Amino acid sequence: MAYQSAKPLEARIREGFILDPLPGSIFRVDKTRVVLQTPYGLETRLTLNGEAVDSKNLGRATYDSGAGIQRLEYYGLPLQPGRNLIKVQTAAGSDRVEVFLVGSPTRLEVRPLRLLADGRTPLELEVRALDALGLPSGFGALTVETSGEPLEADAFPLLSGYQLLLRDGVALLRLQPIATPTTLRLRLATGELQGQAEFFVLGRQNRLWQFQGSVGVRFGESIQGFGLGRGYLEGPLGDGILRAALDGSLRFNQGQPQVETGLREQPDPTGRFPLTGSGNETQLPLRSDDPVAVRYDQEGFSLGYLADPLRVFGVSGLPQGTALRLETRDDLAVQGFVGWLPVSTWTDLIQPDGTRFYRLSGPAEPGSEQVVLLVGARETRLEPLKDYVLDAFSGILTLAQPLWPSAPDFQPVRLRVTYAPQNSLRELGYGAGLRWRFGNFSIGSGAALLPGLGWRYGAEAAYQMPGFGLKASYSRGGGERFGLELSGGSGALESRANLVYEGRLQGQAQVSYSLNEADRVSLEHQASDANRSGLLYTRRLNPTFSIGGGLGYTWETASLAGLGRLGLSGGALNTELTHSQPFSLMQSASTRLKSTYAFDANLSAEADLTQTWGAGFSGSVGLRQKLEAASLSLSYQLPGAAGEGNRARFGLEAPLPLSDRWSLNASAGYERSLTTGSDQLAVGMALRYQADHFSATLGGETAWITGQPKVVLRAGATGQLDAQQTLSLDANYQLLPVAEGRFTLAYALRGRDVSLLTYHRLSSVGERVFEGALATSYHPSLHFQLRPSLAYRLRLDDPTGNTYQFGLGVNHYFTDWLGLGAAAYHQLQPGTHSSATAFSLEASFRLVEGLWFNAGYTFGGFAGLTPDTAPGFYMRLDILGGGR
Repeated sequence: MAYQSAKPLEARIREGFILDPLPGSIFRVDKTRVVLQTPYGLETRLTLNGEAVDSKNLGRATYDSGAGIQRLEYYGLPLQPGRNLIKVQTAAGSDRVEVFLVGSPTRLEVRPLRLLADGRTPLELEVRALDALGLPSGFGALTVETSGEPLEADAFPLLSGYQLLLRDGVALLRLQPIATPTTLRLRLATGELQGQAEFFVLGRQNRLWQFQGSVGVRFGESIQGFGLGRGYLEGPLGDGILRAALDGSLRFNQGQPQVETGLREQPDPTGRFPLTGSGNETQLPLRSDDPVAVRYDQEGFSLGYLADPLRVFGVSGLPQGTALRLETRDDLAVQGFVGWLPVSTWTDLIQPDGTRFYRLSGPAEPGSEQVVLLVGARETRLEPLKDYVLDAFSGILTLAQPLWPSAPDFQPVRLRVTYAPQNSLRELGYGAGLRWRFGNFSIGSGAALLPGLGWRYGAEAAYQMPGFGLKASYSRGGGERFGLELSGGSGALESRANLVYEGRLQGQAQVSYSLNEADRVSLEHQASDANRSGLLYTRRLNPTFSIGGGLGYTWETASLAGLGRLGLSGGALNTELTHSQPFSLMQSASTRLKSTYAFDANLSAEADLTQTWGAGFSGSVGLRQKLEAASLSLSYQLPGAAGEGNRARFGLEAPLPLSDRWSLNASAGYERSLTTGSDQLAVGMALRYQADHFSATLGGETAWITGQPKVVLRAGATGQLDAQQTLSLDANYQLLPVAEGRFTLAYALRGRDVSLLTYHRLSSVGERVFEGALATSYHPSLHFQLRPSLAYRLRLDDPTGNTYQFGLGVNHYFTDWLGLGAAAYHQLQPGTHSSATAFSLEASFRLVEGLWFNAGYTFGGFAGLTPDTAPGFYMRLDILGGGR
């Protein structure tokens, strides 16, 4: 690299006539000083980049006849960006030094410093803005969008998005630790310069293992055996990292074995105890629908059996599933999977209505969903608990920001949700694909067989280089879909397109050519309710005003129209007004206003309004970010409450900073169908407040679709009462047309001797239910623990089903090898005049280190709301172990 060769020498004194600057010096200002030391009395000629230096730049001259030297100091010599040659000639010889002046950055480069997927170590990357010679250059805000979670505070909180401070062309990005190897994706922007990078994060070459197992037998109405196994292994194998997880239990029900897995669980903001007060969230390093998961990763490939999104090059709309999968990361790459997948995989294509609240066709198997945002031909996979939250049992999908059914450039916007229904059977499915990448070009294709859906095919080709990108895609599975994306330009030529064909063409495309600084010719196509093409000539009359005209053609009616355009551009405001006047009296004229106002370098307000004369008005107004980053957990982080959990419960997009604590989002849209005459209107607003120990949001949208109102609300807050106490509340409701949603209040206390978790939730999804639980622990020492508990479930539409349960447990270890425990539980249903009580005693004896024998008896017994309270005598052997 040029930058590496341009580093200054370590030695501060050099042989030669030029004492300063040293060879390879890098300057960030365009003036320099030159110090010469030559033999006394000799004439000296100094040149900079071949031009003689004027004697007026000589600021100081020192002559020492005794030492036989003369010292000349020149000031204010102008440098040019890039390489600069300083040369001196005398009768006694010559000398030369090459130095560098950094220019404006032309590209962004990312260099990984520390990438370890061990769940503990932060990820660190160095971002550099480089000039044409590869020298770091630039100072100011660097906007970052990443698939990870930033660890440091926003360097520019009053700018939208997340920013780093770019100092002398270099910035350090630190991300939260991740538990499993994954691909890290980055998008970067500073000024008009944008870049992207992708890295695969491997784990640490350390060995770690943990195991917990239990086997036992219960003597009740019948003799039943049971077992439990949990374990995790992580360690080096060859050139890679092997990870394996085990979490399963075996029980017998009426003589039939039942195997359950604990590797399926995911963080659930709608579950029990949504607030823990611990300041972090639990993460499973491996997930599986079965009791076992295995994964092996090297720099060049990954192989494993686990639950994750299914991926095949070129094929979109694949669900999540547990399967044996292979992925390579060379220029010739392979993706494939085979496994037992849900038979009934459903796909819902949701047309947004300007709100963030939607419902699936039915309940979903938790963790099986894939949510993809379709904007024309562009597909973006949304991240759970970041971009959306899905209540799997009710099928309610809540987004971080409201969505309008079309983009400002007429591209259709849809949500594609692929998921497995609850308790779906599993059958064999498989798929494979290839991708070949050579230089800036890549091409890939694949196929997959999904149980119950049949074959799906796809292919894609892409060409990507700085400032230009082209992608074409084709997919088939329940229907054919063609897509084309184009952006960038070269010299006077600029182009952009986002077109999709699914039975009919939709989207927008434009190619323009600048004849000179003032004149431009453009060919445009818009496909919404009709396909319209236009050829326009535009002339800029002054720096802020332009005028143009041309011809338009509507393909469906084969009609011509005259086009006129006025443009206004000044400062943060850019406005374009286009009128289309058909030559036929049978066609309607239309006027379109497009306007953007930039609040900062990353955020702008956009308005796209169209008046079809004699037919109606439509349009949308909203805020748009340059990198379209989703909400960050960092924005909701508190010392006693994790940002991931808070964001999942009440997070929303608020990209416009009003102050260092307040931020705002606003959107509005109106559409009128020219074919059916139906109207659609939506208005939304969201606010977010963030303080050191308090975070809160409030957002709502109102939509009218063919006269039917829809009102949704999302709100919440989390705050610390003191260093040990955290309180939170969240609400996610649809008020109209059907009132349904949830309101939750949660509290956590984490003290030295006492800990307490409680939550209380009012739900009107399906049946109206008010439920809650309280779990406390008093532990003054390691040998004693007292655990009171309470749970209740009130069915507001059927009070006879109201259920309450009380519990009290205690454990005391007399020695390091002998312990005694007792627990009592009481459950009652006042409406049915029924109750049940369970009382149990258990003795624990350590046989050897890591091996305990337990025996106990449960008097009474029932199927309770919280613990296992089955009656009878039982014996259990517990095995504990681990090391690193």
